[in-house]
Amino acid sequence: MFYSFTPMDPSAFVIIEINQDMFSTYRWNDKSREWELYEITPSDTCDMYGVCGPYGNCSLSHSPLCQCLPGFIPKSTRQWAKNNWSQGCVRNISLSCNNPQVNVEDVFLKFTGLKVPDTTNTLLYENIDLELCRTMCLNNCSCTAYTNSDISGRGSGCVMWFGDLIDIKHFDTSSGQDLYIRIAREVIGK
Repeated sequence: MFYSFTPMDPSAFVIIEINQDMFSTYRWNDKSREWELYEITPSDTCDMYGVCGPYGNCSLSHSPLCQCLPGFIPKSTRQWAKNNWSQGCVRNISLSCNNPQVNVEDVFLKFTGLKVPDTTNTLLYENIDLELCRTMCLNNCSCTAYTNSDISGRGSGCVMWFGDLIDIKHFDTSSGQDLYIRIAREVIGK
């Protein structure tokens, strides 16, 4: 891993301290003759990677910070009650594509204003629209979510997630992306 930047003031002296939880940027103040903290990353608890575990949604405006997405319950209610959300959430109703006896298609719930999950296990298709993206995801039982690859939500493009969705954050402002998460149809009662 590496980090680089170019200070706007080339005469500035800057130190960056990196550890397993955060990195801090300090700049030298000639007047006080001290290093001053300039910035800390992550800036809040929800910016810490995977704080809510799989299928957990982190929101600074909720108490507790972590909530299971609709259709999911805490994997360990005991740990969840202790505000240890690292094990995350699990489905409370299995997907129908995992059960050949069920003759009902899964559905996608639209979530808005999110920092999308970790993209380690994703596929990107730059030239397909969102409807084709939905169809392709629905036809692949391993596909757990999809979104428009254009972060403005306007252009073509598709990102599909496979496996657990980790590191979701809900923004309380108008920023963030839409994410369509696969759930069992029974969750929404259709």
